[in-house]
Amino acid sequence: MDSAGTYNLKIKGEKGKTIKLQCGEIILNGHVDDEKISCVSAYKKDYVQCDWLTLSGNLDEFEPRFSYKGMRFIEVFNLTDGEAESLDFTFIELTTLNDVNGEF
Repeated sequence: MDSAGTYNLKIKGEKGKTIKLQCGEIILNGHVDDEKISCVSAYKKDYVQCDWLTLSGNLDEFEPRFSYKGMRFIEVFNLTDGEAESLDFTFIELTTLNDVNGEF
């Protein structure tokens, strides 16, 4: 199911390490791809629906504010196996389909 939302990331890794988080709706050639995002143009490739985080060396918690993304997948770049002591993602779906609590 395609969804719009944001995410919460908890990560502990090497101090000063900058990671890139690429969000997207499809996997193409083994990587998250932004091909299906309508605002993508040639000069924006690899910057649409991306976040960058520089790690503090302690447990960092990151949740993008003031933005949301259309995504099914998140790919982490510049982080190899064993470079993070912990890595935890939680998807936060944003929707207007809420239960009715009252009416006029």
